[in-house]
Formats: sequence, C-alpha cells, structure tokens
Amino acid sequence: MIDAKHRNTALLVAGCFFMENLDGTIVSTAAPRMGASLDVAPTAIGLVVTAYLVTLAVLIPLSGWLTARFGTRRVFLTAIAVFTLSSLGCALSTSLGELVALRIVQGAGGAMMVPSAGDAGPTEGHPRMPRRSAPGPALAPRARTSAGTSSPRLVPARSPGGQGEHGDGGEEDAARAEAGGQPAAERYEDGEGHQIGGDDEADRGGGDVQGRAHAGRRRRHDGAVQVLHEEAARYQERGVAVLGVDHRSPRCSRSRSSSGRASSDHKFRIAKAELTLTQLIARGTPMHLPDMNLLPALDALLREGSVTGAAARMSVSASAMSRTLGRLRRVLGDPLLVPAGRGLTLTPRALELRPRVEAALVGALAALQPVQPVDIASVERRFTLRTNDGLAVVLGPALAERVAMEAPGIQLRWLPEGDEDPADLRGAIDLDIGHLPDLPHDVRSRPLARHRHVAVCRAGAPHADEPLTVERFAALPHITVTRRGRFHSVVDERLAELGLRRRVLATVPTHITACFLALRSDVLALLAAPVAARAAEAMPLVVREIPLPLPSIATGMAWHVRVDADPAHRWLRDAVAQAESPGPEDTRPAPEAAGVR
Repeated sequence: MIDAKHRNTALLVAGCFFMENLDGTIVSTAAPRMGASLDVAPTAIGLVVTAYLVTLAVLIPLSGWLTARFGTRRVFLTAIAVFTLSSLGCALSTSLGELVALRIVQGAGGAMMVPSAGDAGPTEGHPRMPRRSAPGPALAPRARTSAGTSSPRLVPARSPGGQGEHGDGGEEDAARAEAGGQPAAERYEDGEGHQIGGDDEADRGGGDVQGRAHAGRRRRHDGAVQVLHEEAARYQERGVAVLGVDHRSPRCSRSRSSSGRASSDHKFRIAKAELTLTQLIARGTPMHLPDMNLLPALDALLREGSVTGAAARMSVSASAMSRTLGRLRRVLGDPLLVPAGRGLTLTPRALELRPRVEAALVGALAALQPVQPVDIASVERRFTLRTNDGLAVVLGPALAERVAMEAPGIQLRWLPEGDEDPADLRGAIDLDIGHLPDLPHDVRSRPLARHRHVAVCRAGAPHADEPLTVERFAALPHITVTRRGRFHSVVDERLAELGLRRRVLATVPTHITACFLALRSDVLALLAAPVAARAAEAMPLVVREIPLPLPSIATGMAWHVRVDADPAHRWLRDAVAQAESPGPEDTRPAPEAAGVR
C-alpha cells in the first residue's frame, strides 16, 4: 500500500506515463481536423505521429544515462518542463513543419520521463537491490511479452527479498560469519572455470563471506533456470513451440588493491537466464511441423552421400552442412548417413526417402517457376462470360469463329446479366462484358468501345419512310430495353429540355424481345447501333437515327485479379477486344488506352 506521504508522487508519475503514452496515438483521431486546420492532407499528419514515436524510441536509452549522470529528480523535472512546453507549442503551431519539429522536442521530453519516472516513484514496500554496491540481482522468472511481437519471453526479475549486500541466499552465512562462526568451506566455479570461495578465498581475507554470497546467488540462478524449464514444459502442453533455454553460468571478476591483495569488493556479473518462445504459424498446427528449408539440404545429402559433397552442392561450409545433417537426424529419427570404411553410406530409411524427396523438390521448384508462354491450341478449358443478349449477338459470331480456329479445346459459356455482383468475378464469372459500374480494387477492367443510340421500326410502318423529327419521335410509341424495368431514361430528360414528352409503351429485358415487338407493331425500339445493325440484317427492320443529342454507350470488360496473369485468359480478352467491331460512327479506345489498368 502507498501511504499519503507518497500518494502525490505516485499520481504524478502515473500521470506522466499516461500522457507519454497518450500522445503517441491521440493524434490519429484528430488527423482530419488537423489536416484541415493546417491546410494539408490528412495522410500527411502521419509524420506527426512518426516523429514523436521515433524520437521516443531513439532517446529512451540516452535518457537512462542522463538519469544516472545528473540525478533522477533533476532529469524528471526537466522532462516534465520540456514535455509541457513542447505540448503548448504544438497547440500553437501554424504549419506542419512547426508541428513536426515540436513533436520531436515533445518526444525527447517523453523519453526522459521513462527511466526517471520509474526511479522517482515510491519504493516503500518494494525494496530494490543497490545499483553498484550489490554483487548482483537475484534471479526469479517473470513473464513478459516483447513490444510489437506476439512471442512471450521469460526474463529474470529482481527478487522482492533481495535486501542487503549478500542477498537472500547468503544472509544466514553472512550472519554466522559476523558472529565469528566458521561455516564449512564450499568451492564453486564461475563460467570460466576459476575457483571461487572456499579456503582460498578465506586465506585472502574477507573472501569467505564473498564466496558464500556468490554461492547463494548461484543457487538462486540455478533455481531460476529450473523454473524456466518448468515454464517451458507448460507452454509446450498448450501448443507453443519452445526454441530453447539460453542460460550461462555466473561470471566473477576480482579487483585488486594497490597492495596486490584481492579486495573484498568482488564484482559479480550473472548472465540473465532467458527463455525464448515462439507461437506456431497457425492455431492448432501440430508442434512437429517440419522446416521446409531442410528439403534441399536433404536432397543434396541423399544425392551426394557425403557431407562434403552436399556442402559443395549447396555452396555452404562443411560445418554448416554437418549441423543441418544433425537437425535432419533429429527430425527424421534416423542417422541417414553412417560410416562405412573411409566414407559414409545411406541407411535403408535414406534409400527409401531419396526418390520421394527428389520428386517433392522437383514439384516445388516447378510450382515456383514464373508463368511460361502457353500454346492456346492445346488448352482445354471452359470460360464463363456474362453479358446482355445484344452484346452476345455482336460479339458471339466473331468470337466463336476465332475459338474454333485457334483454340478448339476452349468452351464458352454465356450467362445473362444479373445483379452484377463483383463478388461473382472472384470465382463464378471469368469475364464480365457490358457497362461497367464502379469496381472494387481487386477487379481489373479494359474499355472496348462507345456506341450511339438508334431506333428501329418495321419496314412497312407508316413512318418508316418519313423524316424523323423531334416532334414525330416524341409522338410515336416507344419500347425501351432495361432489365430493371425503368420507364424513365436520358431520352426523357432531353425531351423535357425541349418541352416534349414521349409515351413508353413497354419495357423489355432483352434486345431480341424489343426487335420482335417492333416487327409486329408500329413502335420504335431504342437499341445500341451494333445491335440494331445485326437485327436489321436478320429481320425486316429499318434503322432510324434519333434526332436528339444523346450520350454514347460505353462498353468494357472486367475480370478478377486472380486471372490477370493467366495466359489463356489474356488470349480470351484480346479475342473479345478484336471481336467488338464498331459501327460507322462508333469509336474505339486508342491502343494505349486499351491496356490493362
């Protein structure tokens, strides 16, 4: 519990940490308003966030040195002043450059808060080890997740009971030494093999106490490593792959006085025991998921029958290939290569694996090759095209003729227009042809042509040979083609501008239906020029020009990005573009405009 004496200090430290973390992300929520205020794009405000976070990350290590050099209180108060003044400057900035510069200063102030605020907080009830006088911190494992990663790491923490110069494990022995007792001499070795403690240390004067203190720290270190191994086992039970436990023995360095005798101030440096864990690629993936990078090395070893030959084949050192062979032996549970005379020979398991590994590697390499040119005459495939019946009449004959001549193995399946769901292009539809609405980012498109509106009527109609004026055009009954059943169109808007109004007798979903209705009555059917031309060739219909300035009809084709690089699909797109033949006054895109966008 924190008493009233330190409550204000605790609140100040907590507030500093809160503001330091808040300023890292709060700018993102106000980016649109800030961009409008500074007359810049909202995306440019990202510089403000980046400048603060980068400065914070770069200067935090330096701020630790400043705290040790000038003192916690001085650095902490300076950090608060710099952070507050720079925050005020950010609020008063009038340009993006000023704001970014002041955010850098603000990040410097926030960086100085991090180590100094941790030292400025109340420590009663939470004693710390002395920084320089203590031989070394006690080791106890605690879990922590590294920032920005999903891999948990177990790192050592300070022992709560690590008071005094000798630490927990050495308190009893130290008390006995101060009372004049002579505990049994113990001998320990550091990481370099030097003997520590015992009779030799006692002969040097004061070394007996230091040796027992080191023994206590060594026992705590070994206990921490044991706890880490137990924690690793628990992670393995939960499906986490443990890469290994990295720990080193304590190291000791003695400083000698001017007289040449070993001083009693021994500086011990105990390496931190560290456990590195990594999550599996996917939840539920078995922990024995093999490393596919071992496949080429296994193939080289099975082909060459020696470590040296496999190393030369893979362009690596023999020692590296030897380590890889060790990994393969652990993974496969078989030695693979065993001594035989002066060389090595393959085990039965290795002989069994050799053809399978070779086939797997060849298949993997083939799958990773770039797209090769395709012989379209040998392709056997079915393409699904979605368009209206009018464009099918225009494109169908020429496209069918080209497919029969160049790609007899290709089948075309024509589907009528529907709801034009772009999701269909992700699997059900290979090519969508017609008027293209706004497309999602994963759909590619290519323009084809622009067609004008015309009207058709039967050849024997009373008005077939008379000039078609605007008034006569508005007075005649009309048939429009729309699958949505709309009676109002751009034609009505143009007539309304002239103070005229037409009568739409019916709306039909297909062009062929409109042509048959016009063939049996005295109505005008409004069609695209290429569709009307094909209908006039097959039926006794007359094509009439509409006496109104109407916008042309833009046509194009769309496909999903998944088939963008498919050679057969590219051939189909080119065939459709060439089959779209414009009329006398129709226009087609220039060659450079017809590329994929």
